[in-house]
Amino acid sequence: MTPGSAQSANPLAALIAGVLLTVCCNPVVGIIMVVLAAMALNKTDDSRAEARLTHAAWITFGIGVTVTVLIAAIAFLLGLIPGMETYL
Repeated sequence: MTPGSAQSANPLAALIAGVLLTVCCNPVVGIIMVVLAAMALNKTDDSRAEARLTHAAWITFGIGVTVTVLIAAIAFLLGLIPGMETYL
């Protein structure tokens, strides 16, 4: 297995994860991830550019999941405060 063939699955996996992130969690960050993964899929002639774009897509995924978890945790903690459930 050559290094180029091993990297060819990463942009596709990033694209699938970006679509799931868009639908389930964070549409803004998910769309950015989908765009980066699609750009990586188009860079078949330059493996370095493909790897950089794929890496950027996965970093975006991490940021999106982190932001979503932080928002959910804050909402949960605010729900524990008496009287705050009327504002949520």
